[in-house]
Amino acid sequence: MKPLIGVNMGFDAGPPRQVGSWASNYEPILAAGGIPVFVPVMPESELEFLLNRLDGMILVGSPDYPPSFYGESTHPTVVNIMNSEQATFDLFLIKQLMKRPKLPVLGLCAGAQLINIAFGGSLIQDIATHLPESVVKHTSSEVVWKLKDWHEVQIEPGTKLMDIYKKQRLNVPTSHHQAVKVLGKGLKCSAVADDGIIEALEATDYPFILGVQWHPEQDVVGGLPLFQTFIDQAKITSSVR
Repeated sequence: MKPLIGVNMGFDAGPPRQVGSWASNYEPILAAGGIPVFVPVMPESELEFLLNRLDGMILVGSPDYPPSFYGESTHPTVVNIMNSEQATFDLFLIKQLMKRPKLPVLGLCAGAQLINIAFGGSLIQDIATHLPESVVKHTSSEVVWKLKDWHEVQIEPGTKLMDIYKKQRLNVPTSHHQAVKVLGKGLKCSAVADDGIIEALEATDYPFILGVQWHPEQDVVGGLPLFQTFIDQAKITSSVR
């Protein structure tokens, strides 16, 4: 049986109220053998009902999460803050996922940042301001769905990410101006950029909670091993229900 994989959605309070997602957020799930299930903002009771039926969850890219989530005031460069209703829901969502340790979670870009926030970590609010000497191009010159900028990351030994890719260097598609500053408790760094920015993280006490700062969904070939490993873990969850 193919595993059911939740995907959180973008939200616009409107009017009219709207939800949406790019096809690239669910196509890799299909390619790796899963069935995507979109998870819009919903009441807590309905979310609990749904999570009890899902076999995995992907947290996708989005606008910036409110700095108040990690105890900071908003930096002047942070101008695209997520709608508060979606941000509050997403934070509740990841905390509910953390209560279900058998449910694999994969965070993409802001999804990785959300994982870090939920584990008590903080974010660099603007890489260019925080690290002006960096020559690594983290922020794409295009919108994410037309993403074309890439840089290399160094994968840390002894991590799930190393088990997946089995090599030290990986070229990844990128578009982000924020990143992990302080890792949350129970997380470890899985990959770094050449300027020291944390590019991937994973939970040490869970079978599979992993976040990458880049956009593997925009890399059909290079992203497949990550999605395939995630789906394989979700199949284990599905088989023991």
